[in-house]
Amino acid sequence: MASETLEEFAASNGRKLPGAWIDQLPDEVFNQCWDGTNNGIGKIMMTKWLQSLGYADATHGKVAAFTTRARR
Repeated sequence: MASETLEEFAASNGRKLPGAWIDQLPDEVFNQCWDGTNNGIGKIMMTKWLQSLGYADATHGKVAAFTTRARR
C-alpha cells in the first residue's frame, strides 16, 4: 500500500486549484449557467455556449455539476 496520503499525492501530481472547474467561472457566467439548468437548458447546449465564450475545456461532465451547486 502507498505510504503517502491522498492530499500528498495530489500536491505532488499537479493539483493546482481546489474545487471543481465550474467554481472557477466568473459569477455572471456561473449564474447564467445555473439559471439555464433550472430553466430546462441542457448540458449539451450549455457546453456549446461556454465553448463559444472561449471556455474550450468545457465538457458535458463538467457542466453537469451545476445541478449540485447553489446560485452565487
